[in-house]
Amino acid sequence: MKNWDDLKKAAFQTIYDNYNGMECEGWKEALIENYPEEVVDVLGENPFTVFPALSNMWECDDYRDPQTGICMTYGEWAEFSSNSFSHLVYDKTNYSIKFISF
Repeated sequence: MKNWDDLKKAAFQTIYDNYNGMECEGWKEALIENYPEEVVDVLGENPFTVFPALSNMWECDDYRDPQTGICMTYGEWAEFSSNSFSHLVYDKTNYSIKFISF
């Protein structure tokens, strides 16, 4: 059974995988499509509770990237990663941190 941390990671991964830009509605659809187990296990199956919970998550919940320590809401992450240059900067920062850690 998946937990809240699994859902948060899946939510971030959905944004990361769609770095050409996402809006909240597209993110919710992609998250449910690609990570249905995480969504159902944590939020249930009722669309009248799932969709508002995901909207709240997008606007209010913070995700702290474990590699960089950067903490933003999912909406802010989507805005930050909305172009290939931002994605490249994030990847290079992540690589540098991993390289220095060794």
